[in-house]
Amino acid sequence: MADGLATAGIRGRVGRWGWDVDGVPFSAPVDEVLARQEETVKALPAGTSSEGWGDPRRATTSPATNCSPGPPSWHERLDVGLTLHMSPGEGDVRAYAVRSGRRPIVHLERLGGALARLVLGHAVWLDDAELEAVLAADAAIASCPGAYLRLGQGYARAGRHGEFVRRGGRLALGGDAHNAGDSPGRVAYSLAAEPP
Repeated sequence: MADGLATAGIRGRVGRWGWDVDGVPFSAPVDEVLARQEETVKALPAGTSSEGWGDPRRATTSPATNCSPGPPSWHERLDVGLTLHMSPGEGDVRAYAVRSGRRPIVHLERLGGALARLVLGHAVWLDDAELEAVLAADAAIASCPGAYLRLGQGYARAGRHGEFVRRGGRLALGGDAHNAGDSPGRVAYSLAAEPP
């Protein structure tokens, strides 16, 4: 990925997918997932056209696919940002309630420092407290409206991205991965300031 971005002359951040869910691709124990993340960050240092970035999957759409929380400060120790797919559908919110007794963003916030230098993937189903927390932390959101409208994830009903931008939030729009979007290889367009 990094070589392809460099060849095309595109600046980007590259992360390695990982989670601790049995029987799914890229699964491993939490320590191993985080070690792979660190390997990617060190292989693609800051200041290069393709910088390493944290990309562990903490949760997707059901309790069966939740990744256990790793240490919230490992990405701060490495001085890199972190992308987490959060609240793409209502099922993600329910899964967090079952697992932690809290909504996803509130749960991350209580882990301590987890919202610092964070880019939230999707962030469709945020309540008032979560929206306030994301704005207060100056976290960014990367949204894929086309894919999530097509997937029927409640984007039009629950999404608060317009309010987020009006209140000074940093939002990027993209097309998502080939398994969620209509075609692979779409380019993301930023509507606001650069990610942290």
